[in-house]
Amino acid sequence: MSRSSSELKRISRDILNNRYSVPMVAFLTASLIPTLIEIPFSMTLGDYPGTPQLIISTIADILILLIAQMLDTGVMLVHMNMTRGQTYRIRDVFTPFRNGAERFFLAAVLFDVFLVIAGIPAIAGVLYFYKTGVSGLSGALLAAGSILGLIFTFYVLLTYRMVFFFLLDHPHLSVRDAFRTCRKFMRGRRRKLLYILFSFLGWGSLAICSFGIAALWISPYMTQTLLTFYLDGTGELDQIPVITIRKQDASPALFFDILWQIRSSDLPFVYTQLSIISHQEEFTMNEKDGAIRDASVLGVPKMLILGLQHMFAMFGATILVPILVNSYFGEDVLHVQVTLICAGIGTLFFHLCSKFKVPAFLGSSFAFLGGFATIANMDSGVFADMSNADKLSYACGGIVVAGLLYLILALIIKLVGVKKVMRFLPPVVTGPIIICIGLSLAGSAINNASTNWLLALIALVTIIVFNIWGRGMFKIIPILMGVIISYIAALIFNAMGMTNADGSAILSFTDIANASWVGVPAFSLCKFNLSAILVMAPIALATMMEHIGDISAISATVDQNFIEDPGLHRTLIGDGLATSLSALVGGPANTTYGENTGVLELSKVYDPKVIRIAACYAIILSFIPKMAAVIGSMPSAIIGGVSFMLYGMISAIGVRNVVENHVDFTQSRNLIIAGVIFVCGLGFSDGLTFTIAGTSVTLTALAVAAIAGIFLNAILPGNDYHFGKDITGDANRGIDMKPNLHEDTSYADTEE
Repeated sequence: MSRSSSELKRISRDILNNRYSVPMVAFLTASLIPTLIEIPFSMTLGDYPGTPQLIISTIADILILLIAQMLDTGVMLVHMNMTRGQTYRIRDVFTPFRNGAERFFLAAVLFDVFLVIAGIPAIAGVLYFYKTGVSGLSGALLAAGSILGLIFTFYVLLTYRMVFFFLLDHPHLSVRDAFRTCRKFMRGRRRKLLYILFSFLGWGSLAICSFGIAALWISPYMTQTLLTFYLDGTGELDQIPVITIRKQDASPALFFDILWQIRSSDLPFVYTQLSIISHQEEFTMNEKDGAIRDASVLGVPKMLILGLQHMFAMFGATILVPILVNSYFGEDVLHVQVTLICAGIGTLFFHLCSKFKVPAFLGSSFAFLGGFATIANMDSGVFADMSNADKLSYACGGIVVAGLLYLILALIIKLVGVKKVMRFLPPVVTGPIIICIGLSLAGSAINNASTNWLLALIALVTIIVFNIWGRGMFKIIPILMGVIISYIAALIFNAMGMTNADGSAILSFTDIANASWVGVPAFSLCKFNLSAILVMAPIALATMMEHIGDISAISATVDQNFIEDPGLHRTLIGDGLATSLSALVGGPANTTYGENTGVLELSKVYDPKVIRIAACYAIILSFIPKMAAVIGSMPSAIIGGVSFMLYGMISAIGVRNVVENHVDFTQSRNLIIAGVIFVCGLGFSDGLTFTIAGTSVTLTALAVAAIAGIFLNAILPGNDYHFGKDITGDANRGIDMKPNLHEDTSYADTEE
């Protein structure tokens, strides 16, 4: 049976599902070996200038190309054995070198020769046009000839693309007969193969934009699709039984029964499609808009892409902190690489402390920017004539102490219980604080977007389109698609000579050219000084309240009680220690990131493993200065367009918390609390500065708002909020104390 290209791709995805690891490693092996072989040649070419260099380089490139093609054939064998239910191993990549090496080598040579011969008209036409600049009728004829040559090249490629599958499938078939058989096989099938190849162009762009990371998934997917196309053409695919479980028949027991049947089967090849729908919600989803709680069901490649999306979401704000701090000091003292590795390791450490349950990313905190600016301008006492690098070290020492203050609050929560602490943090306090977190960032979104409104709108519209009308994988990566498409648009606009509103270039590649490929982050140890500690440590009041608000927002978004499990004290410990450890080696303070909460809301993928993948990306990028520079070259307008959605989502979550908890604003008490929080959170744009023991201390607007809200809630009469009493309200807030006992209010806190 002849299947459509879309059906062949679907079958390929099903075959690869949860079996990506070996094909990925096989592809990585086949990609790295030619690169490692090429390095010695490149290093020695300088000893042979002129014509000898050209000859040696050409011969080396040809040999490396042939080796790469033989390795790719080995990758095909891995997929073939996997599809047929046979043993498949990484070492299968090298089979073409062990068994019938001369056949595969000769086939690779002939395949390349055919393509070169077919491409001669196109190559010659382009070179002649470039050299002479022919125009008019002659130029049109030359262009037409080049296009025809290109079409002929594609014809040859489509005709013999499957020849290596025939060589693998028929060991006794000669190379000549393999090419002849392949040519007959492709009659009437070239158009379908062309559709398949062109359908991967978009995925190829994604691989480029992700610096090759996405290729780890895309390349096995493409190879498997080509194999499925081959098996469909030979009729072999029809022999593979498709096992489908109807919704009403699905059960864990039946699932394992079928797996055992497959395991004990002696069929030469087995293709299994398990359509288990019933009980899927029990394992991976909940009733809330089909949210995915176990991303492993999506497969490793999609998890990698989702992690990439979270990395992009946090990247702009995270690297902006060292950029701003360096502007205070007038030189590069807080390094982007150190910031990235501290964010990545801090996130992983946070997940360890929170029992790997909370899907939160820890990025650079903006709350301490005022403290950095204060210390940068301190020129008296021990700070007189002090270098900026040392000033930064003392600032980091203050952040270490600030991080340790988290532990004190965590201890209080552990000793007195979360109920008593949360009594001071009712929805009328946390809801407006969450709203302020989003709105306080709104100015940043506008400022970034205003540099180039066209790019910002492209990013914003792309996110909206993919979020509302997207299908499949594209629906859960709207942020990443917004970044990719708008960046491509930026490349086009920059090539056309367009500029930003202020006349500056849309893209600048200077930092990319100057950056090295590999480099160790420039760590520096912190130093301690009382004045610096008094400047930095009080800021922890704001960040701790932000943390509680963020955890509440994440809980509400994910619809899980993270306040109780793993516990607010654990999340505070994770955040505090991550902050202290970061500052200990010269990095900025860490904090739970609202940007990534917005990504959770949009993607509906709530698995913390995806966040940890993003953390690993950040760590890897910290050792690759050039790639960090590439991502850092992203126009601020794109960050602004993305921020429109992310920051708005944060505020919308706060509004939802207030609405769903039925906060009664007809009561003057609630109006006063919310009003004061809004004015403080949005009005103190530069924070509140005062002097203690001759030292200037600055509290951020959010710190002032949080303190004011908590204080007013504590002293104003009518505080009838008891955490755990209003089960429905707490559940909507995402911090239900006992989610399985919604009808039981007997466990409500009655001590107050």
